[in-house]
Amino acid sequence: MSTAPDIATVLACAIGAIPAHKLQALSARLERAVGRPLTSVRLDDANIVRQRLREQLRTEGATLGMVQSYEQLFMGIVRRAAVSGVVDAPPEGPWTTEWQSVLDVADVPPKHAKTKAAVRSLAAWATAQGVSPADVDVRHLELWVTSMAIHEQAPREKAELALSAWRAHGSAYNDQTRRKRLLRKAQSGSVKHAASI
Repeated sequence: MSTAPDIATVLACAIGAIPAHKLQALSARLERAVGRPLTSVRLDDANIVRQRLREQLRTEGATLGMVQSYEQLFMGIVRRAAVSGVVDAPPEGPWTTEWQSVLDVADVPPKHAKTKAAVRSLAAWATAQGVSPADVDVRHLELWVTSMAIHEQAPREKAELALSAWRAHGSAYNDQTRRKRLLRKAQSGSVKHAASI
């Protein structure tokens, strides 16, 4: 997708599928999180917006359960919009689209098939720290290993291998491939297709 739609357009994909009061509450919280009307904010990376929503809810004193509920609601709507072709498929976890491309490389068999768990951990940690894959260096890897209490060398080596492959070759997947993968999940029942709701 060349130009990302605004957040309001993405949320509109859920009208009729989600109770109006929940959609209104999510919209209000998202608007406070991004600090502008949702029609003026492009949804370039859903997890960046998700992070801002989480931070806003925490400053408002929301419970952990409420924070998780709003995050899941928002990402569910983004996935519905992606299946409908309104927005590119979001990352498959709490990491940025750029980190998803590293995971896509890590998932390509057979060379990198066993690296995905380590890279998922690193991607989630690095996203929370605001570190992109291009910026990861030895110091970041050491901080990640320490903060996650990883005692073996293998996860770090696997993460380094995936990052090296990503830097050398880029992502094996593109947005269209990710959308097809999301559509397969929708057809198998893990993500509901907007037309079937």
